[in-house]
Amino acid sequence: MVTQLPPQSSFIQPNSYVDIRPPRRVLVDPILEEKDKFHPAMAAEVLPELPSATNEKFEETKSIISNRLAMLDSDVPNAGDELVVIPLGTNSALSSRYRNGD
Repeated sequence: MVTQLPPQSSFIQPNSYVDIRPPRRVLVDPILEEKDKFHPAMAAEVLPELPSATNEKFEETKSIISNRLAMLDSDVPNAGDELVVIPLGTNSALSSRYRNGD
């Protein structure tokens, strides 16, 4: 258990938001929770099937990456080392109901 946290601290959880004017505690947004497709899919015992078009694009992309890695010097120890995934920030996977007017 974490101790010595400020009184208004809370653990991070999906679909949470906080109003800062006036300051309020962190709440779970039921609308975001209803629209959230990502977290329930990751918690499922069986992952959802991807459409065949998506699988084809994955295979095409893997082929392109393999070809480009083959053209690099042998200094690259493992395929994909030069690839970086940069998350765009909190809740970037879900559109904001405020930003999109939903």
